[in-house]
Amino acid sequence: MVSKAFGLAKLGNAFDDGALSNRNLVINGAMQVAQRGTSFTTNVYGLDRWLVKSNGTPPTVTQQSDVFSVGGKSLKMVTDASSAYAYFSQRIEDLSYFSGKTITVSFDYKSTNDFYVQFEYNYGSGGSANESSKHVNLVSSSASTARGVVTVTIDDLSSKTFGPSNTSHLSLLFNSEVANPTTIEITNVQLEVGDTATPFEHRSYGDELARCQRYFETVYVWQQGHPTAIGQYVANSTGTYKATKRALPTLTEQVVTGGSSNGVTFGTFRNFELGGFGVQGISTKTGEIYRDTLVTADAEL
Repeated sequence: MVSKAFGLAKLGNAFDDGALSNRNLVINGAMQVAQRGTSFTTNVYGLDRWLVKSNGTPPTVTQQSDVFSVGGKSLKMVTDASSAYAYFSQRIEDLSYFSGKTITVSFDYKSTNDFYVQFEYNYGSGGSANESSKHVNLVSSSASTARGVVTVTIDDLSSKTFGPSNTSHLSLLFNSEVANPTTIEITNVQLEVGDTATPFEHRSYGDELARCQRYFETVYVWQQGHPTAIGQYVANSTGTYKATKRALPTLTEQVVTGGSSNGVTFGTFRNFELGGFGVQGISTKTGEIYRDTLVTADAEL
C-alpha cells in the first residue's frame, strides 16, 4: 500500500513540475489585478472578481502590498460596528459542475476577530431558488499570518433546475458577521476539487488579467469627424474586447484624466455580441470634432 507521506511527496513533485496547473478555480486569488482601483468604500466589485457587500455601512476595502510576502498583494477589509454582515465574495461560474464534489478552500490571512467561510448556491436565470448560508465554517482570529483551510462537500444538486451555465454560480464568501470592528487581510485564495489543500497556484499577472477581463475591462475609444450641422450622428467608432465576455456587458463611458473632447458627445452604445461594441458620436458644433474616452464593459455575475 502506498503511504500518505509517499503520496504527498509525489504530489509535491507534480506541483514542482507544473502538472497541477489550472486547478485553482478562484480568479485573482493573489489579489494582484485591480482594474477598477485600489480603494473602495461602497458595496461594489472592488479588486477584480471580488464583490464587497454589507447590510449596514459599507466596509473599507483596499489592495495592500507586502503584508504577507515581499512583492505580494492582499485584500484588506475594515469594518465598524455598523458594518453588519460585511463580506467579500467571489462568484464562480457553473454551479452544476460542483454538484456532489468535495472541494477545498485555502488562503493566507490575518484577522482581528473570528470570521466565517461559507457558500451560496445560485442556480442561474430561470433556475431553482437560490440557497444561502451553506457549509458555514468558523475561522479563528490571528494577529500573525495564518493559513486557513476549509473542506466541504457540495450537495447533490441533480434534482435542481439550472439556468445557463454562464449565469449559475457557486459563491465563496468571507464573512465578518460580527458587531465589533474587524480588520481582515487575505491573499492566496484557492478553491480546488478534492479534500487536500495543495500549494497555492501562482499565475502571472498577464494570465490573471486575461481571466478577469472575461468579466470586466476598460476599452479606449477615439472619435473624430467633420459635421455640417449640430446634432448629426458622426464620428462613429468601435471598441474590441481583449477577452470574450461572459455575457453581453453593461457599457459605461468613463471620464479620462487628461483626455480631450471638442464638439462631440456619446450617443447610443451597441453591443456586437460578446467581442466588442459600437458607439455613435453626436456633434455639438460644426467643423472638426474629436473625443477620446474610456468605456468600461461589465459582465460580472
